[in-house]
Amino acid sequence: MAQAIDSQSVLFSRLGKLAIASLNRPRVLNALNLEMFQALRRQIRFWSKDPTVSIIVIRGEGERGFCAGGDVKSLAITLRESRELSADCSPSPALDFFIQEYSLDYFIHTCPKPILVVSHGLTFGGGLGLFAGGSVRLVSSSSILSMPEISIGYFTDVGATYFLNRMPGKCGLFCALTAARLGPSDAIYLGLADLSLKLTPGREGLGETHEISEFLERLAQEDLPPNLNRSQLLEFVKSCGAQEGAALEPSLFQRYQGQIDDLCSGDSILEVAEKLKRSESDGSRSLPWSLEAFWAGSPTSAALIFEQLKRGVQLSLRECFDQELNLALEFCRRTEFLEGVRAQLIDKDKKPQWHPARLSDVDPRAIEGYFSRRYQIEVESS
Repeated sequence: MAQAIDSQSVLFSRLGKLAIASLNRPRVLNALNLEMFQALRRQIRFWSKDPTVSIIVIRGEGERGFCAGGDVKSLAITLRESRELSADCSPSPALDFFIQEYSLDYFIHTCPKPILVVSHGLTFGGGLGLFAGGSVRLVSSSSILSMPEISIGYFTDVGATYFLNRMPGKCGLFCALTAARLGPSDAIYLGLADLSLKLTPGREGLGETHEISEFLERLAQEDLPPNLNRSQLLEFVKSCGAQEGAALEPSLFQRYQGQIDDLCSGDSILEVAEKLKRSESDGSRSLPWSLEAFWAGSPTSAALIFEQLKRGVQLSLRECFDQELNLALEFCRRTEFLEGVRAQLIDKDKKPQWHPARLSDVDPRAIEGYFSRRYQIEVESS
């Protein structure tokens, strides 16, 4: 059995040649805070240099999900209390938070040691940022993945500039604008996940996290070489019970991709919005996803997400994270993010007052102002 090393918001343990980091805030769906970013980054750095570790594993405690995202509620409260917003200085709480988060996510993407990330239940926002960077990404039958930032007046971050642009066709833009929820087969089709964990029928009472633990026990019993590559890791994971997308129900995104590509193709966000509006009025072309998040979300967020992904097509992974860091700090200087978090997560009245309130009133010059280039993430030395 695994021997615990820590008992804080992240549990660190060893199981044979597996080094396991377990997100441990199940009451808040493992929402990520600054302490967790720092602890994960420090421990993964240590394990990446440990010759006795073959695989680093990241998983979540609690049956409701892997991780519902970053703890933006606490961040927004801190920003409101500190009032450190100014025209020439980013708020230090946000600077610390996002540098640590994005630097951790980047390190997961580029870690020299293979990282297996296991998702179950809700995997949203910042949780998807952790998940997307894994060498092998494993979903389960309950996994629901989403980037819902438009609903809180924010933008799709944590590397989304990179991984959304690498989805088939216009699926990435559609996911960002609509906060669409992805099932296991969708995640595999869109390139966010590699395999799905096959759960044992009739064992639901034990809980999914228990079955994930059993899967890791089986993996730890394999003859794992010290210098494991991704292809080898995929084969070991499949031999322990994971399955490819072909074994799952067909992906809805695969079925509707042609329609999605048509709807989200355009030279401006206004053109895309008009196509989405017409699709709702044409019953014969309706999609199996609600567009409510797009219509109720921040118009500024929608316009910026469109521009973010457009500019990000040719950017490297590092450049994507640097751009997102600067965008994040600009959002924290302005009103949309704080208002969105207030309405959705603090007061929970679900009635955000966006400024401007209509997409047609968003000034392109204001969007341009978000793309300053002053800060960079921290990159681990080899």
